[in-house]
Amino acid sequence: ATAERTEAYCNPAQRGLGLKVRGSAWREGSHHDVVTCTPNVIRNSWSLETAIGSGWPWFCVELPLGLCLQATHYTLRHGCFSGAALRSWQLQVSMDGEHWTVAKEHTNDHSLNERYDVHTFRIKVDCARFFKVVMTGRNAIGGTQLSCNGFELYGRVVSPQQVNSGVAFAKKRL
Repeated sequence: ATAERTEAYCNPAQRGLGLKVRGSAWREGSHHDVVTCTPNVIRNSWSLETAIGSGWPWFCVELPLGLCLQATHYTLRHGCFSGAALRSWQLQVSMDGEHWTVAKEHTNDHSLNERYDVHTFRIKVDCARFFKVVMTGRNAIGGTQLSCNGFELYGRVVSPQQVNSGVAFAKKRL
């Protein structure tokens, strides 16, 4: 976050803004690494299934209570030396962290190929507080690692009440 470009970049999950990041069993790096987008900093973060049959790896970004994002785009940065790029995954959104809607489904998507590739995807989300990336199939090398070195959301930050009343709020970028 840069406070609308008035401050130097600081990882929003570590800035004290109330942004939370969690995910399934992290093998290397930190769950906060997925929201770090410091230029020229290479991290190698991924998560693995915690046990056979326990589901696909995932991570979730939670906005502070009382805010939601009218999302228009999201960006993923692949982050692995091994070539384990995502191929099949979902971006799921929620207001409460319990009831999820698929905002974007990717099946055999080749947008991320090389180490540290970056791609921005268009989405239309009216209002969400939770954003979860969930693998739904094996990665480019046939593995189950979710390799992610960056995740960014773009859109308008509003309160849920303003969405319901149709009143727009100040634009901000997290």
